[in-house]
Amino acid sequence: MASQWRDGRSIVRLLLGDDTVLSRELLAALLAKYGIEIIDQAFTCQELLQKVRELSPDVILLRGSLPGMEVDEMCRRMLAQEPGKRILLYERHGEWHWFAAATGMRMKVRITCGDELANAIHTLATAQFHPLP
Repeated sequence: MASQWRDGRSIVRLLLGDDTVLSRELLAALLAKYGIEIIDQAFTCQELLQKVRELSPDVILLRGSLPGMEVDEMCRRMLAQEPGKRILLYERHGEWHWFAAATGMRMKVRITCGDELANAIHTLATAQFHPLP
C-alpha cells in the first residue's frame, strides 16, 4: 500500500470474490469512493485462490459462498498459501466476519453502510495482529 488516498490513508488493494455480477459491480463502485482499489474480481473459489497468489492483495473481500468449495475450507487454503492475508467475509443476510490470518481469528463485525465497510477494510489492511499464546 504505497499510494495515499485524499484523506491521508493508504490506498487498499482489494481482491473481490463474489459470483454475482451485480454485487461485484455495486461493491466496486462504492469502494472506489473510499480509496479502495479493486485490483481484480473472482467468480469461483479456484479463480480466487489463483488470483490471491498472483496479485497479493492487501485485503480479500469475499462473499460467504462461491462455487467450488466451502468458504471455511477456501479461507484455510488461502491462509495456508498466504499467511499474512486479511479476509473480510460477507453473507447475503447481512453478516460480516473478518479473518486475521496470523492468528486464525474469526470475528463478527456489524456493517450497515458504505462508511463502515470502508473503515473495516482500511482497518483490516493496516491492523497489526499477533498470534495468541
